[in-house]
Amino acid sequence: MLNNIIIQNAIEELKIITKVNLCVININSEICATTFNINNIKKEYILDFLKSTAEIQVINEYNFFKVEHDSAVVYIVIAKNTSEDSNMIGKIFVSQLKSLITVYKEKLNKNSFIQNIILDNNIFSVNLYSEAKHLGIKNNVNRVVIIVSTDNNSENNSLEMIKNIFAENENDFIMDIDEKSIIILKDLDQRFDYEEVKNISSILVDMFNTEIMIKVKVSYGTIINDLKNISKSYKEAKMSMEIGNIFYKERNIIGYNTLGIGRIIYQLPLNLCKMFINEVFKEHLPESLDQETIAIIHKFFENNLNISETARKLYIHRNTLIYRLEKIQRTTGLDIKVFDDAVTFKLVLMIFNYMKYRSDRQIYNK
Repeated sequence: MLNNIIIQNAIEELKIITKVNLCVININSEICATTFNINNIKKEYILDFLKSTAEIQVINEYNFFKVEHDSAVVYIVIAKNTSEDSNMIGKIFVSQLKSLITVYKEKLNKNSFIQNIILDNNIFSVNLYSEAKHLGIKNNVNRVVIIVSTDNNSENNSLEMIKNIFAENENDFIMDIDEKSIIILKDLDQRFDYEEVKNISSILVDMFNTEIMIKVKVSYGTIINDLKNISKSYKEAKMSMEIGNIFYKERNIIGYNTLGIGRIIYQLPLNLCKMFINEVFKEHLPESLDQETIAIIHKFFENNLNISETARKLYIHRNTLIYRLEKIQRTTGLDIKVFDDAVTFKLVLMIFNYMKYRSDRQIYNK
């Protein structure tokens, strides 16, 4: 049913206004939310009240109320009888809780509809727009699909935390389609651009790092303005996550609009990749390069082929770096101090990563 955090917030706000303590218990006698210690309430009181036909009952200093939905009891509300208004406040909260349940059910229907669009589950355009109108979901609104990938979503409160982050906007949709990925369909202001989407992604990364100490990766697709293109944005976000894991492992935020050459390589057939590498290196295949050498090459690229700056960042002498770069030239036949050769080498390294990824994936799928 309802998120317990929502119920807790509701009873705390009501207590501040009315000074009446409230508790909400589900039909399994589990506490969902409370503003006071209910240890003095015997469990048999709750069970007897559930079995009875009464909707309201006073037991000792407590008022008990049943909350029904679709002709079935879903919650019990207990108001501590500390004032003449306790009974009335309990009835008011029961009404409020029923309204929250109705809204939650509507949200579930909307979530199911959006999930079908995201997964491209055979919703024809004519049905899509009429169903959206029936559910109160607007078309022609700027939206973007964001994917948050964790190591293991099932062992933490990732989904609940994200729902709390975006709780203020009821037009956002959050769902977990598999155990490691959480999908957010973010409703955007018309002024929002990709820089704003990147800022939202940064907030998510920071919140996970600081609140539950989990490292996550966030990817996003293109901003779309039509419901039928939601699945397109999702596929782009999913592709961005995969391409990021192949070529940009150091990044924790990957946008489809920032993939660059990685997106091109990702779509190349393997035979074409092998042909390119063989043509570039011939007998000088760089597979024997050790990890330290690869790290030096990456650092050299990061510093825009600047020898002095790279040497400073690596804490080595400039001449030592030149010697190592010349050794790479003798091994591979490419002088990465020269821009054209550097571009070629960068491309080859990315293709090697892509080929390894494809090879590992084939082994895993067997």
